[in-house]
Amino acid sequence: MQKYKHNTKSNYNSKIQIWTYHRYNYGRYIKLICLIIVLFILIHIIQTGLFLMKHFTEDENRSNMIKLDMHIWQSLINEQSKRKIPRYIHQIWISSKTNKEIYENFRIAANACIELHSNYNYT
Repeated sequence: MQKYKHNTKSNYNSKIQIWTYHRYNYGRYIKLICLIIVLFILIHIIQTGLFLMKHFTEDENRSNMIKLDMHIWQSLINEQSKRKIPRYIHQIWISSKTNKEIYENFRIAANACIELHSNYNYT
């Protein structure tokens, strides 16, 4: 004669405990993954901020900002340039008061991107 498991109160409680245990563990894994993602984003933001603070100061003229940065990048064109130039800077902003300065800054940015074999967007 085959014995059937009766759905007793103790059996029911143990199933709930097992289900709760698994749910708790999955929740811990999800929290861990979310924490890793948040840390990655924070590190990315900090690296970008440090790069910008290193290369730009408050007393710089905005129209010369891109020219200065392009000269820094052009001076790094050697074997070290691929390691030193941050790939997380995706845009180069060009702003000037006159069209001549805009054209000059655009030309410098374009030449630097071509020399670095970069796919940066310059606006």
